[in-house]
Amino acid sequence: MRARPRSGARVGDTDAVDRRAARRLVRLLHVIERRGAVVARCCRYAIDSGHELSGSKISVHGITNTSNIQSGERKTMPSFDVVSEVDLHEIRNAVDQAIRELRNRFDFRGVDANIELEEQSILLSAPEEFQLGQIKDILRDKMTARNVDSRALTPGSIEGAGKLKRQSFALAQGIDKDSARQITKILKESKLKIQSQINGDKVRVTGKKRDDLQAAMAALKESDIAMPLQYNNFRD
Repeated sequence: MRARPRSGARVGDTDAVDRRAARRLVRLLHVIERRGAVVARCCRYAIDSGHELSGSKISVHGITNTSNIQSGERKTMPSFDVVSEVDLHEIRNAVDQAIRELRNRFDFRGVDANIELEEQSILLSAPEEFQLGQIKDILRDKMTARNVDSRALTPGSIEGAGKLKRQSFALAQGIDKDSARQITKILKESKLKIQSQINGDKVRVTGKKRDDLQAAMAALKESDIAMPLQYNNFRD
């Protein structure tokens, strides 16, 4: 038995309303389908272009779609950091060995000479300037024996303090701005397919191929940079 329509409404009117609603729904579905296809094409283009899609917003004709597309995340390029650091433990061992040799040397018996390891420097003291040079040679030999680059010592000026001459050597910790710019210049002139960026007291080097990164390290090792360099934080 057919249900009776509500009071004040006719069956024909109800059917017409249902048909109009159905047509609007169909049109809406077509719009969503077309715009969804556009969004999908944009996503495919971004992925093929290597753009970062994770967490990005793609807006097409007023529709904003927030996507977390893991497959579209750009792959990290191989890289490494150029740094200049010293192993304080090895420095301390080298200083201790240099002091022992200094005390056992015949030409320094009875001489008020000493080597002091301070927080970020090494202080040499002796009555004569030429003796400071001898002490410096002893220290450099001990550092080399412990695989510590002697270029990590930056000499200061010689000062007189009473009957003693003193000279301080700063320990290299980090790459200064001038040296960092020199490193980036050397890498740029190498014509390798790499990029370098100064990042605080270190330089980040990136490239698509590991062979290019190896060649970049070789170029720096052959350069005339007056400070010890190390290479760490390798990422494939």
